[in-house]
Amino acid sequence: MMVPRRREARDERDESREGPADTEGPPTFSQPHPPMRPKVFINTRFNMVMKGGAEHTDKNGVPTRTDAWLARRFDLFERYCLPSLMAQTDQEFLWFVFFSHRTPQPFMERIRGIQERFPPFVPCFLQDFEQQGARYRSEVEQRLGPEDAFVITGRIDNDDAFHRTFVERLRKEFRSSDDEYVNFTRGLQLDAERGVLVDVRRPSNAFVVRMERVRNGGVGTVLEVMHHHAQDTGLLRNVEAEPLWLQLIHGANMENGLRSARVRFGVDLRAEFGIVDPPPIRWWPSLLVGAKHWAVDVPMGLARRAARIVLKRGS
Repeated sequence: MMVPRRREARDERDESREGPADTEGPPTFSQPHPPMRPKVFINTRFNMVMKGGAEHTDKNGVPTRTDAWLARRFDLFERYCLPSLMAQTDQEFLWFVFFSHRTPQPFMERIRGIQERFPPFVPCFLQDFEQQGARYRSEVEQRLGPEDAFVITGRIDNDDAFHRTFVERLRKEFRSSDDEYVNFTRGLQLDAERGVLVDVRRPSNAFVVRMERVRNGGVGTVLEVMHHHAQDTGLLRNVEAEPLWLQLIHGANMENGLRSARVRFGVDLRAEFGIVDPPPIRWWPSLLVGAKHWAVDVPMGLARRAARIVLKRGS
């Protein structure tokens, strides 16, 4: 079990370190890790602002920079994402969650409450999204010692969930490679509002992790490339396993929708993902998803493919 230990405060602070200061130093691992058991660091973006970003509304046109929107995000986070990390069979990891330094005080209280009951949770406060990569790398590097030859870094969205064995499986997949991206291709998508659960297979997906050698105390981290570009690095290894991640589909998603018609029934989301109050899976909406796939999505996909072939031959 990871127990937070305090290190001496650094004399110099990164410019991106805005928000409540931890004057006693950051939490770290209680015991040195053997080289063949690398430390694991998870990264989550919460409510940071992107410079020039277009994310002012969700896909339903609801404003995203309001207290009501933030309350909804916290509710989803505490219902799906947080319990899945708390339920991990391997608790030897640290989880950096990045918040805006302008997070309102009532939500700061919720953050402190999470920190108290779940020590691996490490809140970080930033001015804007562009600082996340450098800050994440800094947080990881300051927790590495001379005994750390390798490191594992991963990411998860604040409304998604890991299977309870995700971290355990990461360490089983570790191969002492100098640099490797590992992608568990199978996961689940849950439409919480309709009560539909589907099985999906996605290469280079949003749950990709990076396993790399520590070089002169420095690391690149999984954030060095966008997850959908991991397959372009030549370092990606896809792993077929049971569904090890869950992507939540809901009205406030910016982009995601169901990507499969392989509907699932009988999955115990509480036992497998730690989700405290999972929604009931409904037969009728699930059957409609499958029917729409074969009656509409497949014919439209074939039509688009045929059109591309015709256009290519005509050019």
